Amino acid sequence: IKNAFQNLNVGIIDHVQIFAPFSYVGLNDTKWDFAVIEGYTGSFPTFIRRLQSINSNVLIIHYCLDTYPTLKHILNLDVNGFFTNSKVLLPKLNKLAPTQYIPLAADPNVMRPIKKSTKYNHTVVYLGHNSLTKPTLHRMLREALDYGLVIYGHNWFNAPDDLKSRWRGVLPLNDVAELYSSAKIVIGTTEGKQQKLGMINNRVYETMSCGSVLISDTFDILEDFAINTEKNEKNNISSNSSSLIYFDRNPGDTVKILHRLLNTEEGR
Repeated sequence: IKNAFQNLNVGIIDHVQIFAPFSYVGLNDTKWDFAVIEGYTGSFPTFIRRLQSINSNVLIIHYCLDTYPTLKHILNLDVNGFFTNSKVLLPKLNKLAPTQYIPLAADPNVMRPIKKSTKYNHTVVYLGHNSLTKPTLHRMLREALDYGLVIYGHNWFNAPDDLKSRWRGVLPLNDVAELYSSAKIVIGTTEGKQQKLGMINNRVYETMSCGSVLISDTFDILEDFAINTEKNEKNNISSNSSSLIYFDRNPGDTVKILHRLLNTEEGR
């Protein structure tokens, strides 16, 4: 989003800056006209009030990609409108303020097929938090253990020993494209609450933008997205190399897909 604003009508937008929660150095140095807030922390109401004190006409949008801690917290934010990647939430948010459905995406200048590196030359990789709110996460990862699974992300020191032993720490932020381009297969999962709201997470877009193979848990909107993506690639609409997504619909599917891809001539 920052890159998009910086490249939009050069000369019209003077300054774009990203602030992290509780870290607002430089906030008072500029008269802000527009702000996009994503997620929720306890500092956001104060952040909004500070923006409004600097410029009473500032437009503030909340990009609703989750309902943490609750939807009520998000609806109580003093914002002018909403973006959301959930068609389920769209009518509810629209009752409160103007709302636009905007799915996530991947920047093709950043998330692109690049030369494979020996550092990330893994057979199967998972990048993400260890979270009990991802209903298929541990089961899918265990099905990949015999295929050289490697894990990157936060909170894996609390994981069961068989998964913790595959943890390589937190991936450097700028290494995501290198990881996805170098690994043969990427495992993907989605928060249960996000599945119900039809929210496709960034991992799907980033993996496919890198031209990688993704094995993902499944829900209706994600399957529709995959079908439409395949149609676009056949019609040469996609800007990057072809990618593949396979769905884990039932226990045992991940290991079956891995066996087919890695151990059969057709799969290879």
